[in-house]
Amino acid sequence: MRNFNLKQRNSVIRTLKEPPVKKKGTNWQRLLFIGLLLFIVFLIGQRIYRGTFLIFGDGQVVLAKQAVQFTDDIRIASILVEEGDTVAQGDTLFFYRFEATDDELNAMAEANDPVDWVIREILNTKKQIALKKVELGRTRSEIDFKEKSYEHQKELIILGVDEIESNLTFIQESIIRLKSRRTAINKEIFYLRQHLKALALQESEIKSSQIRKAGRVGSILPYVAKINGIIGQINLNPNEVCYKEQDVMTIHQLNSISIKAFFDPYDVPKIKRGDEVWVEFPDGTESKGLIKNFYISTYAVPSEFQKKYEPTERNIVAEVIPLNEFEIDRWLKFYKMSVEVSKYRYEFPWE
Repeated sequence: MRNFNLKQRNSVIRTLKEPPVKKKGTNWQRLLFIGLLLFIVFLIGQRIYRGTFLIFGDGQVVLAKQAVQFTDDIRIASILVEEGDTVAQGDTLFFYRFEATDDELNAMAEANDPVDWVIREILNTKKQIALKKVELGRTRSEIDFKEKSYEHQKELIILGVDEIESNLTFIQESIIRLKSRRTAINKEIFYLRQHLKALALQESEIKSSQIRKAGRVGSILPYVAKINGIIGQINLNPNEVCYKEQDVMTIHQLNSISIKAFFDPYDVPKIKRGDEVWVEFPDGTESKGLIKNFYISTYAVPSEFQKKYEPTERNIVAEVIPLNEFEIDRWLKFYKMSVEVSKYRYEFPWE
């Protein structure tokens, strides 16, 4: 048997390098789809939330104002202020004179009909007072007579001369009626005297008014601010005529700013005085306010809130005031601008 010899030799193992695995790229389409889907879900959720849990209303920032008007035609002599100026009570705003002819003013001064009427009423009242005094004196005399008769009848009964006690009751009832009548006459005289004082005061006022009208011919008069505020719109220029009940200018009170909010009548049961609301301004900023009051009747929605080509809509109007004094300055910047007012539809424990 032949021997088999295995020759040991150094083996050489050859290896091949695997090619590098390429990293998978970002799937932008999938990310875009997921982002779009989340955005749609967010919009739907927000819409459901706003429609279910919130109440919205359109509003307008307003300021309490005083319109400067006159009951007679006037001509503006000069204006001392400009729109936007801050004025205090007692400041002179402009000078004016009455735009009426001398004949018209003299005719008004010579018109005695109001004074004559007051004088006739004064004389008539004095006559009524005199008659009431006569009636009062007669009633007092009757009371004295009845009281003496009562005492005399009582003495007769005590002495046994007259035993009919019903006479005492009859006389006593007469005395009570006469005293009631005396009280009523005194009250009538008191009210007539009060009326007489009022007529005398009215006569004095009419005469003073006529004197002022007669003395204002051609006079240049100042107009003094009655309240503190800021000058709004000035409708006239110097030397222009302002006709009766036309506004010369407006004065806005800075501390009386509010929002007139229009709510759908369907949401009224969920709104009450003292509710806290959010206010969103046109620039996207937000503020807080309180519902102070509701107006009694519905109001036509302003044209900027009204849908076109539809019947005029009427809504419930609520007055919203700033939550605190720090919000007033923020609201002033949006005077006369449209805002959005919202609040929770339901009451939550964390409110």
